[in-house]
Amino acid sequence: MTKRRKAVERSFEDLQRCAEVYDDVNAFLSPDSFASLARWVDQNDGIRRKLVARHNGLFFSDDLNQGMTLLPLPDLDETLLDCIWEYRRAG
Repeated sequence: MTKRRKAVERSFEDLQRCAEVYDDVNAFLSPDSFASLARWVDQNDGIRRKLVARHNGLFFSDDLNQGMTLLPLPDLDETLLDCIWEYRRAG
């Protein structure tokens, strides 16, 4: 029984780590992050074409059809994480 409980705890920890990574990725994909990235590239990359940060990615200022579009992550269903917290509170 102890081995199973430890395995369940490890699984819970892994799920929580995944949720943290998910949140960090969403923070990275923010418009503020894109703006910082565009400024850094413009200052350090040596590319003559300026980058513009938009809500969905980075684009060249002289042709907004060229660039990198990033799709947002789908919403994370936190039901399982809520169940984990309830389980841990009960234990």
